[in-house]
Amino acid sequence: MPITNDPQILSNWTRTFDTSNLGTRKLAFYQVSLDGDVGMAADYQDNDSVYYRMVRAIQEAAGGELYYLGEPQHQYGTPGTDYFIIGVADDAQPDYAYLEDTNTYTVVETDVNGWILIDQNELYVGAGIPLQFNTGVFGGIVPGKRYYARDFDWDGSQTWVQLSDTIEAKSADGTGDYPPNSYGIPGAPTQDFTSATGEEDITSYLYDIIWTGRAGDTQWSCCSDVIFKSIFAYRFMNAIQDAYIPEIGSADWAVIRCQVTDGVYPWYCCC
Repeated sequence: MPITNDPQILSNWTRTFDTSNLGTRKLAFYQVSLDGDVGMAADYQDNDSVYYRMVRAIQEAAGGELYYLGEPQHQYGTPGTDYFIIGVADDAQPDYAYLEDTNTYTVVETDVNGWILIDQNELYVGAGIPLQFNTGVFGGIVPGKRYYARDFDWDGSQTWVQLSDTIEAKSADGTGDYPPNSYGIPGAPTQDFTSATGEEDITSYLYDIIWTGRAGDTQWSCCSDVIFKSIFAYRFMNAIQDAYIPEIGSADWAVIRCQVTDGVYPWYCCC
């Protein structure tokens, strides 16, 4: 039979493309991680193991539909971290809520190349986070304009922020269901500031975002990476917590949404 490019008769593997459908409902992948001291990876095949009880809590208490269940692995030496990956039917909708904060700060200094100095370190900034200046007109700051944090630095009591006029908006998992600017790559720094100081009412959009899906995905704004943000599956985590697994005790553990790469299997779990 001659070679053909007819998409109706080609084998699936010859015409794959980036997708999380894979012949099923849309899937989301999560990493469940736990302190290595607990021994989840070593004892996962035991009757009523910690691994078994965590998976059961996700399935039964939280209603997670597992399409993939990975074998626990160990990483980072002794005690290190044990983890496993699950693939879950993703019923998240694009409903979300922003955490917005508005406060008055003293802009101690404006400078060239888009830098401003704020008199305290309580203003959250992260790469790509929007900032809107609502009051003062000084140093070239435009009131009511939305800038984006391009770079930042804390010195213990003050915060330097470099501003950009633009951002290349992205979505947090590549599907388009996530809010615009939930992360992004800021453009060139704003160039038109001159040396000045004044009181400024600043609105910062922290982008703590909560989705409506089964996993209870919540994006945590503290992660300052330009591209990847920490997205915790709080509903899954609450189900595990409520299962009262005594071996976990005060150990560090989490359920974090993996984010897409250029391949089929998502690999990045920011933690």
